[in-house]
Formats: sequence, C-alpha cells, structure tokens
Amino acid sequence: MPSRFDALRSLSRRDLLAAGAGSLLTLGATSALGRPSVRLTGGHAYLHPAADRAIDNGLQQDGEEQAYVTLVADEAPDVAGPDLDPDIRERLETPETDEEGGVFHAIIQTRSTPESPHYLTPAGLRDPYWRGRGTLVFPVTVEEWGSLDGMDDDKREALQSAEELVTTSIWGVTPALNFFPNNVDLAQVHREYVG
Repeated sequence: MPSRFDALRSLSRRDLLAAGAGSLLTLGATSALGRPSVRLTGGHAYLHPAADRAIDNGLQQDGEEQAYVTLVADEAPDVAGPDLDPDIRERLETPETDEEGGVFHAIIQTRSTPESPHYLTPAGLRDPYWRGRGTLVFPVTVEEWGSLDGMDDDKREALQSAEELVTTSIWGVTPALNFFPNNVDLAQVHREYVG
C-alpha cells in the first residue's frame, strides 16, 4: 500500500465519498439538459518530471499551460506516452465495467515545481456536471504532495533535479457515454474545512 510520500496516489470510491459532504445523483439519472449524470469511480495519480512523456498531446515540457484534461474511452492505450506509469497504463489498457456496464476515463495533468509539488483531486462529492449541452466540467481542488523525502532515492533525485514536475491522473467515470462532449473543463473549488 503506497505511503503518503510515495509518488503514486490511489483514490478509491470510499476515498471520494469521504472527501466531502453532499449527495450523489441517482444512477442513470439525466441532467436538466438531457445529458446523462456521471460520477467518479476512483483513480490514480503520479508525480513525474515534466520531461517525461506520460500522455501523448498532454502537458509538454516548457509549455505555457498549467493544466490539461481530456476524456478517453475505456481501453484507450493509444493516449499513453512512453513514460507513463505502469499502473496508469494498465488502467488504460484493461477493459473496466461496473453496474451500468461501462466506464470511461478522465486524464488530468497539472504542472508544479520540486519546491511545491501538488496535484488536482476531485472536490468532495461534487460529481462532474454539464455546462450547456456540450461541456463536461470536473470540479477539482489543489492538494500538496508533501515532502519527497519518503520516496526511494532514484525517484526522489529525479523529481528534485527536474525544473518542473507534472502530476498525471486518471479517473474512472461512469456510466459510459454514447457521445463524448465537445469540451472538457476543470473548475477549481476551494476546499471547505469542517471544524
């Protein structure tokens, strides 16, 4: 089981449920726009030097973009770059099903530095929602990775010597869509702390 300091993060459905308060939409429901309501099923994230080619057409080293998001069908190995983490590659290459019969994936990347590594995580129980008829929005919050000291020496050295870091995440989303939206966006949500 990965420690808090490992470069690989896993989020189970239980983690997503524990992340905040709210209610889940009924499975198979549709939004007011006639689009199917979707929910997250879990995910993985890992931190790597920006020079690594994890996702084809994703964030590029020395690029201007700070974040990247795309949707891919289940079993979509063609988006995997040569440096993609094996656990995430396996998720992209292995068909996945659930009660509704299908899953698709959101791939999300964000740029940071070795001095302040961070990643994007689902915002509590806020499931993806539709903006208009053609845009699916993923609410996210920014989380710090914490110290890199707990990683193995080779991984830590590679991260600390890089000019930039990228976190690559893949989230399972269900039910499978017949047609992907025209656009996919991220919406940053500030985490609400309960005292």
